[in-house]
Amino acid sequence: MKDFLGGLPGTDIRPPDSLIDQRSRGMTPAQAAREAQKRYGGGKVLSVDPSGDGYRVKLLRDGDVRVVFISGR
Repeated sequence: MKDFLGGLPGTDIRPPDSLIDQRSRGMTPAQAAREAQKRYGGGKVLSVDPSGDGYRVKLLRDGDVRVVFISGR
């Protein structure tokens, strides 16, 4: 039987912290990137970093880099 974090009871096996962070945010980095592109008119996603209760997404569009925050809720 597995515990709620995916490890076996009584062991130190746990999923990577990034998976735990995604579960608590309710949004994956890929979803945050798509949402940023949708809200801000497209562009190339340069990076997606966890920040507070969401993600900081860097977009490159028309030669300009824009940094936006996407809430994870």
